[in-house]
Amino acid sequence: MDHLARHRRSREAEARARVAEQRARIGRDVHDVVAHSVSLMVVQAEAGEAQLAHDHPSSECLRAIQRVGRSTLTELRTVLGALADDRDRISAGSSTEGPGLRDVHLLAADLAEAGLHVDLRVEGDLGTIAGAVDVAAYRILQEALTNALRHSPGAPESRLVSG
Repeated sequence: MDHLARHRRSREAEARARVAEQRARIGRDVHDVVAHSVSLMVVQAEAGEAQLAHDHPSSECLRAIQRVGRSTLTELRTVLGALADDRDRISAGSSTEGPGLRDVHLLAADLAEAGLHVDLRVEGDLGTIAGAVDVAAYRILQEALTNALRHSPGAPESRLVSG
C-alpha cells in the first residue's frame, strides 16, 4: 500500500511540473505576441510625437497612446508574473501588484482624457478588499467605462482605449 501511495504522489508531482511548464510557455508566448507589439506601438507613438510641434493637436493623443501602452505593459508583466508564481499564492487569490480599486482615479483620468466625462466618488477603505476581489472589481469598472466611451454619442470610430 505504501508503494501505491508513493507512486500516486510521484504522478501528482509530475502533473504539477507539467502544468508549471505549460504556464511558463504560455507566459512566454503571450509576452512575445503582446508585449513586443505594444512596445513597438509606444515607440512609434514617441517617434510620431517627436516629429510634431509640442502644441500640435495630435501631440496629446500620441502622449496618451504612450501612457496607455506603458500601463498595459506593466499590467501584462503582473499578469504574466502570476503564471510563474507558486501555486499556493495563486490558489489563495492574493495579488501583491497590479491594478486595483486604489487605482480607479488613474483609470478615470485616462478615460476623461480620451473624452468620457467621469465623476468619481470613492467611499470606504479600499485597502480592506481582498486581492482577487480588488482586481476583479477594477477590471469590471475598467470594462464598463471603456464600453461607455466606445458607445458614447459622438464617439469617433477611430478612438481606441485600452480595455
